[in-house]
Amino acid sequence: MTNRIALVNNAGVAIFRPLEQTDFEAWRTSMSINLDGILLRTQAAILALKESRGAVVNIASTSGFRCGRDWPVSLAGIEGYF
Repeated sequence: MTNRIALVNNAGVAIFRPLEQTDFEAWRTSMSINLDGILLRTQAAILALKESRGAVVNIASTSGFRCGRDWPVSLAGIEGYF
């Protein structure tokens, strides 16, 4: 019997500032955690996932459509990732 491997990408942050008050460093931090993190974690686990016929679960909250400017953008990225 082979153990199945699962990866759950559930990290996320949001900037709760108006667009004109959102600096690029905060934007990049948000995108780095919300999008780059998914890529890097998935790449690190891909071999084990393939060998075990495992699965990746990406969590994207609908609350992102009610807050921040960065969160909806990164949610769209998460939804389009796989």
